[in-house]
Formats: sequence, C-alpha cells, structure tokens
Amino acid sequence: IVVTIPKSTDFYYQNFEYFKMDSAQDFLASFAAQFETPEDCGFFFPSNIKLEQVGQFVSVLLERVHESFFDAKKTLDRAEREDFIEIFYQFFLLKIIDWIEPDSMSFSCKDALDTSAAEQGMCFAFVRLFNGSFDQREELDFFRWMIYAPAFFVRERPIDAERLNRILCALETFEEKLGKEPQKTIKSFEGLYSPTSLKMLKASFQ
Repeated sequence: IVVTIPKSTDFYYQNFEYFKMDSAQDFLASFAAQFETPEDCGFFFPSNIKLEQVGQFVSVLLERVHESFFDAKKTLDRAEREDFIEIFYQFFLLKIIDWIEPDSMSFSCKDALDTSAAEQGMCFAFVRLFNGSFDQREELDFFRWMIYAPAFFVRERPIDAERLNRILCALETFEEKLGKEPQKTIKSFEGLYSPTSLKMLKASFQ
C-alpha cells in the first residue's frame, strides 16, 4: 500500500505565495485546502482511505497541533510554519497507520537517500519523544545512523543539509512543548486515534 506525503512543494517550503503568510488563520486554511484536492497538491492515498475521513481528521488535527505546540498564536513566522508542517505530518502518519494497520512500513523517495532518511529519523525520534525517552547514547547513535548512513554509503556524502535542519528544528519545537505538559499533551491527541494506538506506540532499535 503506497501513501505519498509531499515534501518538495511550495507549500511545504512555504515559498512564493505562502512566504509571508504569517496569519495563523490563513495558514491553517491553506493547509486544510491541500487535502481538498490532495493529488493536485502532491498527496496520494489508497482507495480504502476516503477523502471525507481524511478531511474530517485534518480539520481537527490542525487545531490540536496549533493549540498544543504553537499556543494557538494568531501569527506564525515562516520557521514556525515549517515546524508545524513537520509535526502535523507525524501525527497524520500515525493516523495513516491507524487506518491501514500495516505489518511493516518503510520510507522512500527518489533515491531513498535524503528525504526518506530524514523522514525515518524524524519518525523514530518523534515516537521516542512521545514515549518520554530520547536522551540515551544508544538512541542518539541509532538516530544518527538512520539519517547519515544511506547517503554516506551510497554517495559518500552527508545527508542534504536542508532536509536535516528541517527535521531537527521541528523536533526541537516538539520536544520543548511536549516537555512542559507531556501527559496533558498526549491526552489531547488520544481521542483522535483508536483506543490503543498511542498507548502501544513504540519505536525500538537494535
């Protein structure tokens, strides 16, 4: 089952018409509009995921992310909007998993070196932080290996700096806000998923 989440669009980079969209209300409306015609905006969902259920979930999730991680601010600068998109994508990915219930999953992109490596690192760190644990040497080493190994071994170069900085900034925002009221924040998202999804959420490593 293939799901595509765009990470090379003007909206994702907050360029051109979105560059100065500092109004949170305008930004959230534009974000929701991405899912009204998803394939035109770079998304792809399998037929068993209905656009109606996607739209309903997105509208609630946008508000929840805005309240929990951006204090429901009326203005968001470009860096905050970029972090918002990354954090939103992680919660959206959890819902995709909730709907599809896959036995396994993988992240891929054109060469499976930069975008996919950054995304799998982001997903791993996101889940570890959600579980309250991402400060051990072994965890951080594994995180670095997930990010750097593909490009290093295939192309003998580091991961694309823009992809790396994007996830690191988003993770910093996520960790900072989650750390203030972890239980309250986690509880505010539990109702968006099946009863056991977040409670069973784990990211192990070897």
